[in-house]
Amino acid sequence: MASGSIWTLALLWIINLTEARTQDIHVTCLYTEDCILPCLFKPVGGEVVRWYSPSNSLLLSSDQNGPQDQNYVNKVAMFQNQVALGNGSLLLQRCQPQDRGRYRCHVTGQQEVPDTTVVVRVEAPMQSLALETTRLSGYEEVLCLTRNVYPAPQLSWSTQPPMAKDAMKYTLHKRETKGLYTLESKLRKLRGVASLTYVCTVSAAYGAQTWRASLTETDMSSTEGGDLTLPCVAPADLLPNFTLTWSFLPTDQSSVILTYNSSRHWVAEAWGGHVQLDTLAVKSGNGSLRLRNLYTKQHTGIYTCSFTAPKHTHVAHIRLNVTSIRSEKVQTEESNSWWIAAVVVAVLAVAMAAIVGIVKLKDDCSQSGKTMEEATMMHDVTSTLPSKQHLSSHHTRIQ
Repeated sequence: MASGSIWTLALLWIINLTEARTQDIHVTCLYTEDCILPCLFKPVGGEVVRWYSPSNSLLLSSDQNGPQDQNYVNKVAMFQNQVALGNGSLLLQRCQPQDRGRYRCHVTGQQEVPDTTVVVRVEAPMQSLALETTRLSGYEEVLCLTRNVYPAPQLSWSTQPPMAKDAMKYTLHKRETKGLYTLESKLRKLRGVASLTYVCTVSAAYGAQTWRASLTETDMSSTEGGDLTLPCVAPADLLPNFTLTWSFLPTDQSSVILTYNSSRHWVAEAWGGHVQLDTLAVKSGNGSLRLRNLYTKQHTGIYTCSFTAPKHTHVAHIRLNVTSIRSEKVQTEESNSWWIAAVVVAVLAVAMAAIVGIVKLKDDCSQSGKTMEEATMMHDVTSTLPSKQHLSSHHTRIQ
């Protein structure tokens, strides 16, 4: 019985030792930055640490000067003064995509130390995600773009309210420059659908990051001197840490109207008397802007509402056309003039048609009367002429 227990304990010890030997440590290194590959052990004295590259060639040894692999010259180093303290970690400098792989730390000394395997992943995380409209291809499209990412991320499209996947036609292009990827996707805008929000989601290959950008566009109009509210509501998952920015683009140069966040509320001096933001509503994501006392040329243009938060942005473009009351009055008068002119033309056309009809009717009647008269005259002439029999008898009597 005791013998069986001993063998069981021995088997468990072997399994644990095997797991310890094969246990992997995963390390994610950032692109162009230095990274430490850990290798810790209990020092006894006289240990030598050797690191092996992903190709299993000797990379660096603590008892030798410099890397053994020429590909890693000025690339790797150990903390020599730390080896005697049980720290044989490797410094991997200026990480590049080609540095990823499995590195092995092997320690030799007076007692056996399990190898340490470090799985290195290199990542260039996303820094930004842009979403904008474009018409370069001849169609009105929404462009989603991110640059200098590694590995290549995954991109997907969606809408709010949701639309069928087969209704969304988009292209996806991936370019590689110096080991980094640029991801660009264009989605053709859906026609006949009002108040649609386009959402582009990009997820990192390692699953550590997910970025999201959304875009909506609206056309609005108002009259000079009136007030108007420009709608802008943030998605629920963007709250609560965000910055709200309103800007205005009358021609080709954008100007900031106001900014708002948890610590600051700033309004441009030029817009001080014309805009109003509900600071209570904006905390719950309603960033709608109230415009007051509108002017025709001064306030006609594109207004942009932008909610920005870590890894998430929402943009609303509003094209506003402000017309003057005078121009509307002129348009109304011109419209009335056109109606009057159209009615007059129609009446004249009917009158002309009636006149032509009457004249034609008179001509027809006159022609008919003339024909009747000629027929009557011929009848009278025929009646007065002697018949052939009468002439014949008369001729006989003369003889």
